[in-house]
Amino acid sequence: MIKYYFIMGLMSVAAFQSYSQSNTKLVTGIVKSVDDNNNIEGVRIQVKGRNYSSGTMADGIFYIELLPKDSVLEVSHPGYETKIIKITGESEYYIELPVKAVKEIKVRKSSR
Repeated sequence: MIKYYFIMGLMSVAAFQSYSQSNTKLVTGIVKSVDDNNNIEGVRIQVKGRNYSSGTMADGIFYIELLPKDSVLEVSHPGYETKIIKITGESEYYIELPVKAVKEIKVRKSSR
């Protein structure tokens, strides 16, 4: 009887691991600036509709685990335009962010 429960337990663990591995996907990528082609550090990679995110390292590379395969990433950084990326099944993404255009600059004279 103990052998039966042991085998059933192992089968349950194997089934759970198989299910969780089939529904998650590790996505990696690099984020660069469109203007100068430099890697961008500190870019926030947020999975839309989920409570988790990641960020790019100094070399612009990020790693994030997604649920499910058709997830959507919101890629943002101050000073750059936010980009929405639909995950299509690829495991590596090359993302280019354009610099935000400055709409207006106000110069004020100091009254010293």
